[in-house]
Amino acid sequence: MTWNPVRRRRAVGAAIVAAGLLGVAACSSSSGGSASGSSSGTSSTSTSASVLGKSNKATGSPITVGFVSAGTGNGIDDSSEAPAAKAAMAYANAYLGGIGGHVIDAHRV
Repeated sequence: MTWNPVRRRRAVGAAIVAAGLLGVAACSSSSGGSASGSSSGTSSTSTSASVLGKSNKATGSPITVGFVSAGTGNGIDDSSEAPAAKAAMAYANAYLGGIGGHVIDAHRV
């Protein structure tokens, strides 16, 4: 399999976005206790909420982050990248405290 230059740039861009989001998650996690593994007597709603973690909303001024995506084109469909990046941003803002308490505002460039 040969890589064309456009595909390689997109793969590198996706890797950079993923690494950045992992860095956000690592930097904004709290040093509180660990979650218990038992969920006896809980409803499915509260169980699914505990899977996401404890709410820690970002409240600071917004930080704009750009990500590269071509969308759809000749032989390529990257249209799922934008919703995935926005979902990761929404999770980081709601549960990880954004970036140092600041709200993450992602835009496709």
